[in-house]
Amino acid sequence: MKNTNLLRALAAVLLLTVFSCKKEDNVVPPADDPQPPEVISYKISFSATKGAIESKSLSPEVIDGRNVIISTWTKQDAVDVFKDGTRIGALSAQGDGASTTLSGDINKSVAAGDVLTLKYQSPSYSTQDGTLTGNPHSIDKVCDYSTATVTISGIEDNEVSIHEPEAVFESQQAIVKLTLLEDGEHSRDIEGLGSIIVEFGEERATVTPAAGIKNVFYVAAPALGETSLCVDAKMADGSGLYYTYGGRVTVEKSSYYELVLSMVARYYYDIPSQKTYANQDAFLSETGYDISSVQGYLSWIFPNRNTPVTAISYTYHSADPQGKPVDLSGVIYIPDAALSGTTPLTGIALTNHGTIASNAECPTNKAQLEGAMAWKNYAMIMPDYYGFGASSSRPQAYLDAATTARGNIDACLAAFQILKDRGVTIPSKLYSFGYSQGGFNSMANLKYVSEHPEVGITFEKVMCGGSPFDVELTWNAYTQGTFRNVIGFVPLTVVSINETQGLGLDYATLFKGSLLNNWNSWILSKQYTLSEINSKLGTNNLSDILNEDFMAGRNDSYNAVMNVCQRYSLTSGWTPPSSGTKIILCHSTQDDTVPFDNITAMKTFLDSTAPGSYSTLEGDYGGHFNAAISFIMNTISEW
Repeated sequence: MKNTNLLRALAAVLLLTVFSCKKEDNVVPPADDPQPPEVISYKISFSATKGAIESKSLSPEVIDGRNVIISTWTKQDAVDVFKDGTRIGALSAQGDGASTTLSGDINKSVAAGDVLTLKYQSPSYSTQDGTLTGNPHSIDKVCDYSTATVTISGIEDNEVSIHEPEAVFESQQAIVKLTLLEDGEHSRDIEGLGSIIVEFGEERATVTPAAGIKNVFYVAAPALGETSLCVDAKMADGSGLYYTYGGRVTVEKSSYYELVLSMVARYYYDIPSQKTYANQDAFLSETGYDISSVQGYLSWIFPNRNTPVTAISYTYHSADPQGKPVDLSGVIYIPDAALSGTTPLTGIALTNHGTIASNAECPTNKAQLEGAMAWKNYAMIMPDYYGFGASSSRPQAYLDAATTARGNIDACLAAFQILKDRGVTIPSKLYSFGYSQGGFNSMANLKYVSEHPEVGITFEKVMCGGSPFDVELTWNAYTQGTFRNVIGFVPLTVVSINETQGLGLDYATLFKGSLLNNWNSWILSKQYTLSEINSKLGTNNLSDILNEDFMAGRNDSYNAVMNVCQRYSLTSGWTPPSSGTKIILCHSTQDDTVPFDNITAMKTFLDSTAPGSYSTLEGDYGGHFNAAISFIMNTISEW
């Protein structure tokens, strides 16, 4: 939305004052004659063995020609004890070998007949070297995840005995031998690999091949049944050439697999175009914003605004909603002084744009106002998102946190490589920010890097404004008629979910009227802006465009869409970092597009998972579009 006073508002941030509140301490007197809590402790000791993984041939240990790998115990190996999903004690191995005695304590009440779950290590597959060596006699010190169950037969003198003669631990993983061949008429070995990223489902491992490994290596994989497999193999010579594979595999526990993969050669990134803006005015003129009334303020905010900035449009490799390889696109805005090495960058910002519906609006096709922040000596990384730019032939993955964040982080990694290849030093200061859908995606980026530490990205600050963190909550507010000004968000969401998640829902169970007849051309084609779509809908009432049973939650299509909305939401199911990243949440109480309850839901979630990790800017800042000014003001103050 064009606003002639937008940049005037940016300058006002320099006048902001930070206030703090003092909370009175609530002193609770101690209870009279407090009783010490009951101490429950049981001793437990029993024999345990580890199961074998059937294989054809695999180091480190193949015994007796039986082609069996034995996962062994090492003295002091730790085993956690669980009852009904709650950890109640710990055991340790008393000796080495395929069999050992596990001894330790249980610190919760148990009784005869209780079933205990025993877990050795945790399922971590993040870093491997392709050999599965590490312990001279076993694979379990690399990334084994074994479990067993035992039943309590009795308790005498606080010592627990079990029914089974021994606990038999069964591996919950698989061992996979991968052979990488270059795809083509004459397949050949791929040599000279620097690093390999292997993804089984959502589990990602970074393999740095050990010395002597060429194109055959072994990885421990989570037992996921049928799942997606994606492999990216990057060359060590710094050429940007890499090989990729995507497909479906079956991975069952305690199993061994040999996979020969035909890898497609690609370059990590490609740069189809590059443009230099002589100064900030030349850039702003392309955004379509009228800046004439605030021209005098700009030199105050951006003292280097008359220096050149270059926009580098690039494509890079990522994954679609099913985890299969896809090329996406984005743009980097960077001051020429930093690009040439004359001036070090102050920082880098992964910039997440708000909701768009037309491909013509994406960052590689239209200059984005946020790019003006490059004149504060920042590199601005702006992904198009899946479904726009290089992937515009595909439906957009609207509010799909996992797909969008994966694409955004891949955009960030590719941008880092582009800058490194040009001699630019990557600064430690890295931000993720955005407004509306952009704020949702900024938080999704944080979720992704929290769950994938192997990518090596830590955000110093994550700034989110007017964001629909709870997708189901937002959906309910719209269908209950609370929000009417931009109802095009709803069919945009529905079409995206149905098309990208492969639900195959009959649109007659979703839409009615003119929308049912035109959803393909109005939404899926990405020819129209959101304002144009709202105009074509010709109503402010969802009841005029949604199937009655779908809107009321009475058909199977509603249940299918809601299941996806719940999965998309960012207010549960992950653990934000409690330190190292400052989260800043902004929302107007008068927001007429994204319900204010979203910030409340996110604060509740953060209070329970990462207390003290965030600050807020909330109050009456007007409707959704006007409140964006307050968000931008606060963003500049944080830079």
